[in-house]
Order: sequence, then structure tokens, then C-alpha cells
Amino acid sequence: MADLPPSPLAALEADLRTLIARAATLEKEKAAALDEGKTRTRRLLLEFIEVADTFETLFRQFEAEPAPAPETAAWVANFRTLYKIHLRALKRHGATPLPSPVGQKVDPHRHQVAEAVAAPGHPPETIIEQLKPGWVWHDELLRPAEVKATPAG
Repeated sequence: MADLPPSPLAALEADLRTLIARAATLEKEKAAALDEGKTRTRRLLLEFIEVADTFETLFRQFEAEPAPAPETAAWVANFRTLYKIHLRALKRHGATPLPSPVGQKVDPHRHQVAEAVAAPGHPPETIIEQLKPGWVWHDELLRPAEVKATPAG
């Protein structure tokens, strides 16, 4: 008996199965590409946040100076302008600093304790000082706040 050619309906069914399999593969590739893009964006934002940290360190050092020279004050004013532009760019891309957690209880998901410090009158695990702000990206924690806190009880 000779093989009969596939019916047009069987050929369409085979083509449909092939298209469904290809669509599933493309969906997986799309998800992987989105994950890679998100990972790269997170890394880039964290690098730009390091720049913001450096500006903040510079400003703290300047404010600690007893009598800075006028030229230094002019340079620092220019740096403050750059800093504000930098923060606006971070915000446009969805990255925002968290409010200061000073006085709050340490939350290990949002705070990284860099140093335990004795502070009479404060309950255990209370944040005494923020060293670096925490940051969120579209409501997702990007970086925990680096803090000093009282030791655990």
C-alpha cells in the first residue's frame, strides 16, 4: 500500500505545533533578555550611587572645615549643583534614596550595620547614625542603608 500524502489539515496542525513551540522559545529568550537588562541597570545605578556617596563625603568634609577659603566655597557650590543634577538623573531612572532610619529598630532587610555603638538610653538594635543612605529602584531595594546601631540585647 502506498503512503498517502498528509492531509492539508494534518500539515496545518504540524505547522501550528511548530509555531507554538517557537513562540514558547521566544518568550523564554525575551524573559532572559529582560532579566539581563535589569541586572545591568541595577549594576549601573549602584555605580552612580557610589558617585553620590562620594559627593556626600566631600560635603561633610567641607562642612567640618573651620574657615574654608572663598575659592573652596565656590568650588563646593559648583559640586553641589552637579550633585543635584546627578540625583535628579537617578530619580528619573527610578532610583531614590530611602528616608534616614535614625531612631528606628534595625531591619536586616533594609539596614546593614557597619558598627555597633554603645548609646545609653537607647533600646538594643536602634539605629544611631546613617553612614550611607539606602536606595530603592521602582520600590525594590537596591542597596540597604549602612548604619551604626546599638548592639543586640
